[in-house]
Order: sequence, then structure tokens, then C-alpha cells
Amino acid sequence: MTWFKVDDSFYRSRKVRKLGRDRVPAVGVWTLCGDWSADNLTDGFVPWEVVEDWDEDREWAKRLIVVGLWSEAEVDGETGIQFHDWEDWQPTSEQVKQRRRNDAERRARWREQQRLRELEKANQQGTSASQCDTACDSQSDATVHPIRPSDVPTSDLGLFETPDQESRRDTTDASRAASALPDPTRPDPTRPSFKAESDKPAAKPRKRPRHHLPDTWRPNDNHTRQAQTLGLDLDAQVRRFRNHAEMNDRLMANWDAAFRQWLEHATEYAPKQGLRRAAGHAADPSNGVFWEQ
Repeated sequence: MTWFKVDDSFYRSRKVRKLGRDRVPAVGVWTLCGDWSADNLTDGFVPWEVVEDWDEDREWAKRLIVVGLWSEAEVDGETGIQFHDWEDWQPTSEQVKQRRRNDAERRARWREQQRLRELEKANQQGTSASQCDTACDSQSDATVHPIRPSDVPTSDLGLFETPDQESRRDTTDASRAASALPDPTRPDPTRPSFKAESDKPAAKPRKRPRHHLPDTWRPNDNHTRQAQTLGLDLDAQVRRFRNHAEMNDRLMANWDAAFRQWLEHATEYAPKQGLRRAAGHAADPSNGVFWEQ
């Protein structure tokens, strides 16, 4: 089974907002076509004949192409649409095929291990049964008579008597301490299944989720001091920063850190572009480097 993934912030992305009142039927066609591509491993390509099953007049397809969620494409002589940045959000066909091969190999190894266990178990049971048959045959002709006190000479009666204190099971702590076996209520560190706490792999830290730049985001006091130190117009940099994020549909986990790096790049790229660092003349540091966080 292959899943078609939809980001939890997709509903408020710039491209979806541009659909306006058409967003419900258009996104419905977009979702059905994405599910079809994931099922058929076409890496985001959907032929027109499939699209027209849900959008006969291509009305919603044209809207999706205009806002940039789709683009027209041709694959192996067949025309259709291509999802924007499919490989950035969805598993590719090669990744899906490799995962299926790995799963098939893992299942085959498990079945082989089960077969070997069953064979070993059957061999052990067969050996035990043959030994029992031999022992029973050798004793079939023997006549067993219970030993009665009257049959035992008086001088040997002590050999068949067991004192009371020896017949009861010794459960004192002293006897357990002398035993070579470990306490059954505690894990045995000598067994292969025992694993010390220090040997357990440390849990990997969870990554912070990425999201679009919130409309309520504003620079903080550290940004203000940084802009003053660098001689930058903070308001102008904020406008450029927000416009760049919206135009490129950026996702970030920490927008405050991204803006700090933006301000640093503003001073680095201003001299290269021949721009003054006076208010309103700072360079647009849209080189894309800081977006790799």
C-alpha cells in the first residue's frame, strides 16, 4: 500500500488560497489525482484521460495549473498533468519498489527461520520418543515388587527411613544464598536476552515541525538590536523577508532564527551588488542558503 500525503498546513498555503471559492472542488480533483498517481507509481504524472474522469471539462485542472499546484506535462508520448515538487513531499516509485523488495526479503527470511525451528523441534521430539520406546521395551518384562518393612532386615531399616526435616523443601534464605542459580525474581545478566540500560540506544530527538510564516510574526528585540548594529532598515528588511517567504512558499521550523540569518546575509550581499547599507537600501539576501535549516 502506498500513501498519498497531504501536509497539515496545505489548506492555508498561498496556492490554495489563490483558488478562492473554487478551492473545494479543485482540491477534490487534486486529491483524487494524487491518490491515483501514488497507487500507479507515476511520480506525480496523471494522464488527461484520468483527470477527465473527475473533471470532464478540465475546469478545475486549469485553475490548479494557474495557481502552480500542477503543470502540463508529457511522459512517453502521453500528455497530462504533473504535480508540483512531487518528490519533495511523496515517496518516489523507486523508493516504493525498494521498500517492497526489502519487505519481501524480510518475510522470506522469517518464513525460513520458522521452517528451521519447526524442523528442529520435530527432530527433538522424534529423538525423545525413540528413547522412551527403548526404555519401555527394556522394562516390559521386569516385575516390580514394592518394598515392605517386613521384607527388610531389621539391621537395614535405617536405610529406608527419611527424617522429617529432610523430606521438607528447604526454603530458607541461607539455602538460596548458597545456590548457584540466580534469584528467579530478578533478571539474569548472564542470559543473552539481558541488556543493560546503558546498552540501549538513546532516543533520537524529535524534529520541530516546519510551517509557513505566520501572519502574526514580528521581529523581536534581538532583531532590532541586530539591525541597528548592522545599519539596516528593519521595516524594509521585514517586508522583503515576508515577501520572499510567501513568493517561494517556504516552510521553516524557527522563523526567528531564519530572520537573524536574513539580516546577516543582507550585509554580506549588499557590497557585492553595489548597494548602500543606508535605510531603505539593504540588499535582498534571497540566495536560498539559510532556507536549508
